[in-house]
Order: sequence, then structure tokens, then C-alpha cells
Amino acid sequence: MKILRWTIITLLILFIAAYFGLAYYFSTLVLTTGSTNLAQEKEIIKDEWGVTYEEVMADLVEPEEFKVTSEDNATIVGWYFDHPTDSVACAVVVSHGFGRMRVSMLKYAPIFWDCGCDLVVYDHRAHNESANEPPTAGIKEKMDLIAVTEWVQQKTGFSDKQVAWMGESWGAATALQAGALDKDVAFIVADSPYQDWHSAIFERAYRTYGSWVKALAPTVMWFVNQRTGVNYRDASPLNIADKIVEPVFLIHSKDDSATAVFQSENIAKKLNPETSEFHLTNWGSDHVMDIITRPEEYKRLVHAFIQKEVGTFGTCGL
Repeated sequence: MKILRWTIITLLILFIAAYFGLAYYFSTLVLTTGSTNLAQEKEIIKDEWGVTYEEVMADLVEPEEFKVTSEDNATIVGWYFDHPTDSVACAVVVSHGFGRMRVSMLKYAPIFWDCGCDLVVYDHRAHNESANEPPTAGIKEKMDLIAVTEWVQQKTGFSDKQVAWMGESWGAATALQAGALDKDVAFIVADSPYQDWHSAIFERAYRTYGSWVKALAPTVMWFVNQRTGVNYRDASPLNIADKIVEPVFLIHSKDDSATAVFQSENIAKKLNPETSEFHLTNWGSDHVMDIITRPEEYKRLVHAFIQKEVGTFGTCGL
């Protein structure tokens, strides 16, 4: 009887250790960006976009590299492309997805470069050259976005209404969260955001590992909180969508295999219907690939949105 009792206790201890060990491991996966480097991004551009990195850069100007110190002293590194048309006063700050880097957002450049706008791309914290802090799914990243925006404004003299935000996935969720703050820019373009950090993580985890992962979820997120110093529940575009005063262009592909479209649908329901648009596309695109599948149609939709909801922004609304 004594042996059985100690056997049960030992098994229980082992089970608890395994449970917490596995939860900690999954929290490490959550916080590991696996960021690409420039060489990897060049290959992705060639394979997915059908052009070379050099061809993409040739359509722009030589960028100025900059560094910005965010609210919590995180160093954010980016590129500033100064449009040669000085008579047009506008800039778009573009925010990339999880595990990528600033170069990945140049696929959106023609939308705004053709309007005469300056273009700003940067590496999120925990990514590439800004990899000095853990990721927080927009909680701290939204302040990084504002820090970059204010750097651009100091450099150019542009007002809030002469600057816009564009983001995809992680970056789209960041831009939406920033939209609920006092910094009111001209508009926000959000491509395939997640509704909250928990949904972003476990939607994919269930597909990859199975529904048993649900049992780990609370402990995984507890570890995430402890390791980042934030409350993961605060990373929620859904919770703040009704506080966004900027016009919002929201777009999501029905065929997105990474972030289910219901997440954008839920966000769209809370946005101001008088100043926002939600485009649920059926172009056969995977995650954030609508811009590659139908670039001209994508650009027309954005420009029409600007004309309707903003009036003019550079020459986009003309």
C-alpha cells in the first residue's frame, strides 16, 4: 500500500513537471520570432513575388537607415524612402508581420509611392536589427509605431493627417491597436490582422498539434505574461476597435490558411461603419498575399477608399 501511494505521488509529480515543462516550451515558441534575414527575404521575394529584391529596390530611391528609441528604450531600426516629388506632402509607415522584416513590406510600396508619398519600413522589436526586446503582439509595438511616426514627422514637418499606417498580420494588429490611442493619423490599412494574441497563437496551434493543446493554453499564456512583463489580454485589436477614430481599410482573404478570416470579421463588426471598409476577398490568396495575387485591384481598392473616406492623400485620392 505504501509503495502504491509513493508510486502515485511520483507519477503525479512527473505529470505536473511535464505539464509545466511543456507549457514553458510552448511559451518559448510563442516568443521566438524566427526572424528572417535579408538573404532569406530575397529568396522569399523571388519565389513569392516573382521579382528580385534588386528590381523592387530599383523602383524606389536609396533609403536612409534610421534608429528610433521607443518609450521603453527599445531600439527600432528602419528605412526611410524620401519620395523625389517634393511638392507632395505625405508619408506611410508600413509595419510587417511576425517573423519577417522591413523588406517584406515593400510589396505594398507601389500603392503609396505612386501617390508621391514617402515610405517608411522598419523592423519590429524582436525582429532582425530591432531584436533587443521580446515580442508583445502590439502592446509595446504600438508605441514603437508611434515613435517611428513621430521621427518621420520631425524629419518632414508633416502633420498627423499627412501620415498613414499600413500593416499586415502582426503589423496590422499593431496599427489597429495604435489607432485607439491619441495619435490620430490620416487612415489605417490593415491586411489580415488577428483579433487578439490568444486567438493568433492557438488557432494555429490547434491545427498543428491538435485540440489537446487547449489544456496547456492558460499556463502557456501565464508564462508569456511572466516572460514579457505584459498582460497578453491587452494585445487585442478586437477589444479596442470601437475606439479607433481613423478611417480603416480592412482586408482579408477567404483562403487564408494562417489567420482565419473570422478574426477580421469580428474586428469589422466593431469598427465605425461610416468610416471603415471590410473587403473579404475571394482571389485564391493565402495569408497576406492578396497584394501579390491582384496588385492593381488591391491598389484600386485602397485608392478608392482614400478618396471616399479621406478625400486626398498625396495624389491617391485624385
